[in-house]
Amino acid sequence: MKKYFIIAGEASGDMHGANLVAEMLKLQPDAKFVGFGGDKMKDIDVDIQVHYKDIAFMGFKEVVENIRTIAVTLAKCKEEIMAFKPDAIILVDYPGFNFRIAKWAKAKGFKIIYYILPKAWAWKKQRAKTLGQITDLRLSILPFEPDFFSKYDTKVIYVGNPLTDEIKKFKPDENFMSKHQLNDKPIIAILPGSRKQEIIHNLPIILDTKKDFPDYQYVVAGSPMIPEHLYHQFIKDKEIKLIYDETYNILHLAEAGIIKSGTSALEAALFKVPYFVCYRMSFLTAFLAWIFVRIPFVSLANLIASKGIVKEMIQYRFNRRTASAEMRLLLYDKNYRQEMLKNFDELIDLAGKESPSGKAARIITDWMNKR
Repeated sequence: MKKYFIIAGEASGDMHGANLVAEMLKLQPDAKFVGFGGDKMKDIDVDIQVHYKDIAFMGFKEVVENIRTIAVTLAKCKEEIMAFKPDAIILVDYPGFNFRIAKWAKAKGFKIIYYILPKAWAWKKQRAKTLGQITDLRLSILPFEPDFFSKYDTKVIYVGNPLTDEIKKFKPDENFMSKHQLNDKPIIAILPGSRKQEIIHNLPIILDTKKDFPDYQYVVAGSPMIPEHLYHQFIKDKEIKLIYDETYNILHLAEAGIIKSGTSALEAALFKVPYFVCYRMSFLTAFLAWIFVRIPFVSLANLIASKGIVKEMIQYRFNRRTASAEMRLLLYDKNYRQEMLKNFDELIDLAGKESPSGKAARIITDWMNKR
């Protein structure tokens, strides 16, 4: 029986970690999994020691404010690993935390598997070489990463993007419209983020555009990490619906979308919903990003496609005027929409048609068996 300690520090990591574990259990039915994650991993029989909601901090300011909590959690993680003595540790994204664990665990002699790699191509490029030194097997979900990391003598294997697995499992709810008392107007999907600061910075501007599109209904995809009262601080229009845990049903029916940069922006592209990306952050976080981050795009769809297939509005470029102008193109310019949808088809091919989670599980299992 193989034992694995798996660490995912946010909602997307929990989802991808759960899919990976499910596929690994098909190949290793007696394997045991313990770790840090969320409800999806717990549902697949991972013994969760710490929930990601207690450690999902993002941005320089938020990390500094919670530095003690992070330190305590790191110590607990090391204790749990030493007590469990896994055959391998699987790290899922979440590089700030997982890099520290990898360095410590490698020195202790544990085998380290990194799934969904740190974005060293965006900033902290020195991590690309360090990654090869502190991990044993590296699995990438972005097609350009093998070439990038090879420049730093770090071998990685591209498996495809695991969001495709989650979307393939989706079955539309035929009663979705009536269940949530939605009217017959076409839907504009609003995905404003999964963290408090993202809601505060992005949602008011997004909702301010509603008055420019009276023939459409705005549906906000609520994050389980955000309490309802925070959304309702900004939702004044009774026609704007807030719906939790139904993101894929919302995207399935949407005519267009306004999406916060991140995993949701790629999900919208895979659902072939014409959209634009928006992102505002605190002045300090934006200033540090301007200094240190060196990438041509912030959207995963654009990064994977290596071109600007969706519009990105970052910081002060994102306002009611620019947002409404872009939405008019998405809704009313037929050629603009068709070009975007064509690019989405190409993106879906790049993301991988074989199950990425299944491929990753097979690679890990074969690698472990050789040892």
